[in-house]
Amino acid sequence: MLSVPNESLINTSKALLRRTGLLRLLFPSGHAGYEMPDRMDDEWHLHTLDRAGFLARVPPSLLVTHVHGVPLRWLPLRHAVRCEAV
Repeated sequence: MLSVPNESLINTSKALLRRTGLLRLLFPSGHAGYEMPDRMDDEWHLHTLDRAGFLARVPPSLLVTHVHGVPLRWLPLRHAVRCEAV
């Protein structure tokens, strides 16, 4: 089982929250000395991937048997991917 962040949706959501001012309400500036970056790939991840990008990189020795959007299928902030050895 692998978990892949949906960078595009996360970054779009963060930009929308910033533009509407909701980000300041949800995460006050300087909370515990932490400033949230504008984009997830600016801080946490080495590569920006989406579902298609990840699936294209699955080695031929693995078979993808299931992809599930987390927390919701229609709001996949992350993809849980089940693979089996071929």
